[in-house]
Amino acid sequence: YQRRVHGGAFQEVQVRGTSRSASGRMFGSSWLTAALGRPAAIVGVMSECSDQFKGSFANEGTILAVCTASVDDLQQRVLDSGCDRAIRAADFRPNLVLAGGLPWQEDAWGSLRIGSSVYEVSGPCSRCGQVNRRSAVEAKARDSPLRKRPRLKASATEQNSEQEPLRTLTRFRRSAVDGRTLFGVYLRSLSTKCSLSVGDHVAVETLVSPASLLLD
Repeated sequence: YQRRVHGGAFQEVQVRGTSRSASGRMFGSSWLTAALGRPAAIVGVMSECSDQFKGSFANEGTILAVCTASVDDLQQRVLDSGCDRAIRAADFRPNLVLAGGLPWQEDAWGSLRIGSSVYEVSGPCSRCGQVNRRSAVEAKARDSPLRKRPRLKASATEQNSEQEPLRTLTRFRRSAVDGRTLFGVYLRSLSTKCSLSVGDHVAVETLVSPASLLLD
C-alpha cells in the first residue's frame, strides 16, 4: 500500500510482502512501535483510495471468492484422510461463492465477467488456522437450498481437534513463492459501475499460467 502521515506525502507500504497501489493514513504508530518493539502503524483506507481497496478485505482486495468445485474436492480429500468433518464454503469467509466448473479452476483465472461486470483476479488468498474454527451458530446453520451436500458431522465446537481443513490444504496447496497455504482468490472490479446478483452467469475472460503457483 501507500500510507500518508497527516499532512505529509504518500509512502509505499508492504502488506504480507506485497506492494499495493492503495492509499491510507498512518495512525497510532508511536504507541504501536513502543508496544511491539518494532516499527508498526495502523493503515486506514481513505476515501481517496482507489476502488480496488474500498469495502471488505481492504488489505488484499474488495471481493474474496471461493468455488464450490474446489470446496467439494477439498471435502473429499478430508474424508479420504479419515476425518468426517463437513467442509463448507462459509468456513473460508468469502463474500462471493461461485458454483460450477472444475476444482481449482480459479488458479488459472486472470479476469472474469460476472453478469455485466468485469473483475480482475488480484491474487490467491492465504489461509491460517481460522478456517478450522466454526462458531456454534455456524455449525448449526443449514446448507443453502441452492446446494445439496451430504450430511456430515459438523462440530459445534469453536476449534476442531483434527485441524481440518487446513491440515489437508497444507499438503497440496502451498505457495511456491512463500510457502503460504492458498484457497480462494481476490477480485477487484474493472468496471466503473458493477452489481452482483445470485444466479449471475460467470465467464472467464482471460487466463494465466498456474504452473508456478504451488509447490510440487
